[in-house]
This record gives sequence, structure tokens and C-alpha cells, in this order.
Amino acid sequence: MTKIAFIIYRNWAYKILTNTLKKIKKKNIILITNKIPEFNIKKLKIKKFKIDPNNNILIYKILKNNQVDIAFFYGWSWLVSNKVIDNFLCICLHPSKLPLFRGGSPIQNQILRGVYDSAVTVFRMNKKIDQGQIFMQKRLSLKGDIKEILLNISKIGTKITFKLLSKFNKKKIIFFKQKGKASFYKRRTEKDNQKNLNDLKKITYYQLHDYLRSLKYPYPGLKVILKNKKINLIRIKKIKKTFKVTELKKNKYLKLKDSFAEIIKYTVAKF
Repeated sequence: MTKIAFIIYRNWAYKILTNTLKKIKKKNIILITNKIPEFNIKKLKIKKFKIDPNNNILIYKILKNNQVDIAFFYGWSWLVSNKVIDNFLCICLHPSKLPLFRGGSPIQNQILRGVYDSAVTVFRMNKKIDQGQIFMQKRLSLKGDIKEILLNISKIGTKITFKLLSKFNKKKIIFFKQKGKASFYKRRTEKDNQKNLNDLKKITYYQLHDYLRSLKYPYPGLKVILKNKKINLIRIKKIKKTFKVTELKKNKYLKLKDSFAEIIKYTVAKF
């Protein structure tokens, strides 16, 4: 029977793991995660390994000692060593139409550039980031709340994972070379995810709304730097451009390119 490892830490990837456990015997699946995963691993009655995510030597040893055939690096944010990639069938899930939007923060980098029609791409990892051969690519909408987007990634990812395992067991698995125009974007930093009042004057209400929804938990959120404090912006309401601002100094309204936004909910952030 095929031995599988899930190397994950995101909740959406955990859902794919639990769905897989419904079809495959627990003794044939192991979990490798970082020391502080987003999910609770206590309920899982499978072999579990908590590691430093940068410890590729340990990852290799765990995979080898457990005779793993397929290693699913789903939502894994750390570099994987060539030794691991060369010795195991390493599979990655990336939420974009590869070869477009290779690199970090693919959901945010697409939404903030007005891309709402995307895909879930499952591919075989190689020594170059997000450039391996594709097993399958399925449409993914980036409209709506981030929770809905992540849930859809779990659903689509589960179906593709089942298909891949079926093909692998029948020795009929095929991978295809990535084709078309490629693009690469870096992982967004804390600085990228904050705006000052002058920055806000250059973007529209709907662009600000995209910032908010794409950066909600489990992501770090959008921070706005005001004159006397920095806030985590949570919810806003659009106000027509003709609105006369009388309370801007009280940090109740934000001036945007096309309108004003009323701050409905926020928390104070640290500088």
C-alpha cells in the first residue's frame, strides 16, 4: 500500500489530510508539521512529527524511516532541500494558474492585482520554486471572503489529491510541462501589508476592500498608519465622494481615490 506523508501547517491543508484519512488506512499516513501549526493535531490518530520547518535533514530522515512514497507539501512556506526532492515524489499545491503567480503570497498577489479567476494547481516539485511539471489544474474563484476561498482550495485540493493517488496506485500518473507566460512574485512582508493616509488616497474603495478581505486571518491583516497610532483595519463602509468630512482628524473616516470610507471596526496595533 502507498505510504503517504502530509507536510503541512495551514488549516486548509489539514482539511485535505482529514478527508484523505476517510479513504486511506491511518497506518499508511504520517503528518509532519511545524512546532505551532494552525490546527489541533491531538485528535489525529496517526504518526505525528513536530519539527523546526527549516530542518530538511530531519524531514528527509522521517520520510526515509517511514518508507514514504509520496510527500504532499501543501501550503508549506519553507524551502525544501534538493535531497528531499531527489529522493521522494514531492507534490505541491499552489493556488494560481501556474506558471502565472509563482512564488509567495499567491492569493494576495492575485487579488491585489485584480485577478479573480484563478486555479488550484497540483504539481511535482523540482529544484526551482513552483516550476515543476503539473499533474492537474482546476478553476478557483478568488471572489468572496478569504474563508470561502480557503475552503474551496480544500475541496478542490481533496479531489485532485484523490485522483493523483488513484493514478499513482495504477501506475498511470502523468505530469505535464508548464506552458505559457510565467510570472513570479515575492512573499508579502509586514511593510507591504500596511498603508498610510497618503497611500490610501491612491486606491479606490474596492481596492481597499480587496486588501481587507485577502489579508484576513489566517493572514496578518491590513494595518493603517494614522498620525498618532497604527490600527488593524477590520471593517469599513463606503461613503460617496460628495460627503463632507468633518471628523477625519478623529480617525473615523479615510479619504480614498474615489470616495471616503468610514471605519466600522478596528483594533490598535503596535508600532
